Amino acid sequence: MSTSSPGSSQCRYCPLNTVYDEASETCTSCKSSEFAYPGDKACRRRTMCKSEYDVVASYSKCVDGKRKVEYSVRSGSLCDVKGIFVPSSKKDIECKACPMGTYIEANSERKCTKCLDGEYSAEHNAKSCSVCSEGYYAPKSLAFERMEEMPEEATTACEHGEEAQANLCAVHEGWTVYNGSFRVPSYLPQGIVLILRLPVETKGNAGRVEFVYKLGGSEEELKVAIDGISKNLASNSLKTVSFDLTEGKHTIEWIYKRAGDLDTETQAAIHSIIVTGAPEGSARKCIKCPNSFTSTKGSSDCTKCPLGMISNNDSNSLITL
Repeated sequence: MSTSSPGSSQCRYCPLNTVYDEASETCTSCKSSEFAYPGDKACRRRTMCKSEYDVVASYSKCVDGKRKVEYSVRSGSLCDVKGIFVPSSKKDIECKACPMGTYIEANSERKCTKCLDGEYSAEHNAKSCSVCSEGYYAPKSLAFERMEEMPEEATTACEHGEEAQANLCAVHEGWTVYNGSFRVPSYLPQGIVLILRLPVETKGNAGRVEFVYKLGGSEEELKVAIDGISKNLASNSLKTVSFDLTEGKHTIEWIYKRAGDLDTETQAAIHSIIVTGAPEGSARKCIKCPNSFTSTKGSSDCTKCPLGMISNNDSNSLITL
């Protein structure tokens, strides 16, 4: 419902966690066990918060290989925090692991250094990188996994459909990162659309995006759009999906919409995204060159065979036709 101040030229919705009281003609607060979206006619019952969705960790700076972690209820949660278990802060825990495609420099303070062109590392906290042999290459990739904050490469947005009020996007800004994954806020109203947008550029013939996602139920809708061409996603268990990318610039979007009852908690999450062929990334593995391509030792890409020649079975030498 909406209200207005004396002399106002237009009405406004009652703010978050308040509803319009006709008797007093004012916005009144909901009980602590209830919440309301702007414009709601009545307060809604809060359901219990869940530690796995609503408790987040904040880390201090890494010093001498150690850091501190503190836990709190996620900002903006509309669930009932009573009874939820929030762990105590912890000191002297290990710093975040160096990702695959990097190595820890000797005698450094957990400095993660990217592998050189044609080299790769296939494990976290690698001590060194390995060199790809002839006939193989090390494609660079961007990896978004085990995250502690929103990556600078990604952006998020909130849009409203015809059945949703425009000012609800002031409450829900979009996708967030917590507990290592991209997630949507709990208890989204019907009609809100949240977009996670990732612009990427790929080079060579290994362009691909691969991601792991999970939905919470049939009332949640998720689709992925690559350069405007979308595909619906509908798995309620962890599922890995991949799409090839042509060489060049692309925009990848994950578009979430809630279709069901507001009282059912949202659980949609994207646990990891890996873009292979991204020149600003680092290599996580060696891949065999395709037919009619060859490579020398320590290559980051394959070379197409000259006209009238093909590669042998190992893709490390040429054969004249």
